[in-house]
Amino acid sequence: MTEENFNHKETLDKHQDKIKFLFKKTKELEEKHAQIDTFVKILENKNIDKLNDNIHELEIRIKTVEISQKDHDQNWKSIFNFVVQIIWVTMAAYILLKLGLQPPI
Repeated sequence: MTEENFNHKETLDKHQDKIKFLFKKTKELEEKHAQIDTFVKILENKNIDKLNDNIHELEIRIKTVEISQKDHDQNWKSIFNFVVQIIWVTMAAYILLKLGLQPPI
């Protein structure tokens, strides 16, 4: 009986050592997981900050393009109005010439 008790005690000691080892490894893994989690959060924040900066730069570029587009639109509108006025003057002169009238000066 004492030998059986000794074997049980020895087996129990081995299992307790394994359980202690497993608890130690579990604690180490939890610590590593926490470190990785904080590292991921830091990376996410950095990426979000970079994305926000990029978005802000793109918004500025879009506004610049819109302003220059408005300027180009105004220039084309002025050119179109000038061409229309030239056509009107030419048509009026042609009609006056065909009718044989003097243009008003």
